[in-house]
Formats: sequence, structure tokens, C-alpha cells
Amino acid sequence: MCAHLARGVATAIALGLFGAGTARAQVCNGPYCPDKKMYPVYAACVELDIPIFINAGVPGPRFPMYPQKVEHIDEVMYDFPELTLVTRHGCEPWTDLAIKLSSNGVRSRDELADLGVDELTEMTGIDAERAGRLIMAARAHWFE
Repeated sequence: MCAHLARGVATAIALGLFGAGTARAQVCNGPYCPDKKMYPVYAACVELDIPIFINAGVPGPRFPMYPQKVEHIDEVMYDFPELTLVTRHGCEPWTDLAIKLSSNGVRSRDELADLGVDELTEMTGIDAERAGRLIMAARAHWFE
């Protein structure tokens, strides 16, 4: 087993993330989706060809919602395009947006940033103001 795969598996085991043929990440007791501590785990999942399950959307128990925001998935999928990522909690209240963007081939922050307001409103049916805010949020890293 190569060193980076062994490190990824060891990290996942230490964090209690591996199950039967899958890995899971739960923000209530571990690092959240784009945390760089998870990157060896994502790399191991890609190499082992196993999915990772993450919580996304408004949590049921009393936990902060920020770690489960759907936008975090984009950052991970940009860095690991071959990763099979499965969400739990249905990405609510962003379910429709997640489905519409994915079904139109928009699967990363940069793909969203490259859209025009009219393209995004046509794809998703959201109003122009919200589309503009989403696009500008996706472009924020361009100005850092």
C-alpha cells in the first residue's frame, strides 16, 4: 500500500470514518467537508473506489448549520473530481439548487462562476438577484 493511501486510511480510521465499503464524515463529531484534514481520506476513497457519505443541509439535532452548507461540497469536488460523494439530509433547503446545477453539468465552483446571470436563471428558475449573488459568491476566490 503506498504511503499516501496508508495515511488516508489511517486518518479515516482514527477519525472513525470507515464503515463497510464506504467512508462517512459527520460534522457533529469531526472535521467538516472542506477541512484539509479530510483530504487524505478523500484521496483514499478515490484510490479504493469507495464513496464517502457526508451530511449536507440543515441538521436535525441542535448543531451549527455552517459545516453542512451545500457550498462546501463544491470545494471538495473541485479538488477531487473522481470522488463519489453521497449526501445525507437531502441538502435541504438547497435541494432543488443542488439537483438543478448538477443535472446541468455545473459541478464545481468554477463552473458556477463562469455562468452568466441569464444562464443560471434559465437553468434553475431562480430570480436574477439570487443568481447574481450565487455567481459572485462562486467568484469570490478570484479576488482573494
